[in-house]
Amino acid sequence: MTKNNTTNLHEFIDNKAKYLASKYKNGQMYQDLKQEALVVGYALLEDGVTCEKKITGAMRTRLNDFYNFGQLPGQQRVEQLLEAGLSKIKLKLGVPKV
Repeated sequence: MTKNNTTNLHEFIDNKAKYLASKYKNGQMYQDLKQEALVVGYALLEDGVTCEKKITGAMRTRLNDFYNFGQLPGQQRVEQLLEAGLSKIKLKLGVPKV
């Protein structure tokens, strides 16, 4: 992957995270939602996924899960479920296990 392509993907992930977080129209959670999207986007990029559609889909799925399930009591259990969800997303996208 070239430096220019990597820079474009970083900009894409940043912009898409802001856009997806803003769709929830929840000012109090905007930063948390944006950070969740960034974590997923950069994790996939680190694992070699460069398809913008796959990154966007994974970010959207993560934000939906975080918004709907991430605020429940038992945060440790929720985090375990979300990590399992991220693993499923990576498996679905064909990212090899490390």
